[in-house]
Amino acid sequence: MESTTINIMQPTNDRETRKIYEKLLLQLKKLRFTHNRASEFYGRRNKYLLFPSITTTLLISILAIFITSDILDENDKRNVGIASAIVGLISTSLQTISAALAYGTKQDTFTKSANDYDELITATEFEILNPAGNDDTAFRAFMDDMEAKIKQIQQNCPLPPTFIYKEWTQTQIENKKNILELEDKYNTKIDISSNNTMTDTPPLP
Repeated sequence: MESTTINIMQPTNDRETRKIYEKLLLQLKKLRFTHNRASEFYGRRNKYLLFPSITTTLLISILAIFITSDILDENDKRNVGIASAIVGLISTSLQTISAALAYGTKQDTFTKSANDYDELITATEFEILNPAGNDDTAFRAFMDDMEAKIKQIQQNCPLPPTFIYKEWTQTQIENKKNILELEDKYNTKIDISSNNTMTDTPPLP
C-alpha cells in the first residue's frame, strides 16, 4: 500500500510547467483507477453477504406463514419453527458479519473518492489548456490547492488493497507495449500525453 504526496519542483519555463502538470495528471489517474477498482472489489464482496441475508430473511417470512396457518399439524409446525429459528440464526450471523466488515461502507467511500479524483483530473486538464496565470505565484497556488485536496481525500478514505496497485502497474506495462506496437506498425510516434487513454481506467474483463 502507498500514499500520495506531491513533490513540487519550481518550473523554469512553460515546457517544464506542462511536464509537472502531466505527472500530476498521471498520478491522479492512478488514484482514480485504484479507488474505482477498490469500490468494485468491496462491492462484489458486499453482494456475497447481502444476497444470502435477503434470502434468509425472505425464507423466515415464508416459514412464519406456515407456522401460523392451519395447513400443518402441531408436530410439523414445531419442526418448521425449529427450522425458522436456525435460518434466523444464520440470517443474524450474516448481518453481523456484514456490519463488522462494512463492505458496503467501504464501497461508498471508495466510489466518492474516485469521483473526487475525477474532478481533480478535470481541473488539471483545464489548467493545462487554460492556465489561470503564467507566473510562478499562480503555479504554486494551483499545486498547493491540489495537494491540499488530495490530502483531504486521503484522510477520508483508506488505502486500496495492495493487489490493485499491482494491477495498475500491469495495465500500464500492457498499454505501453500496445503503444510501441502501434508505433512500429505505422512507423510514427504516438502521443501519450494527458489526453491519451493510456492512463485511463480500462474496462473490466
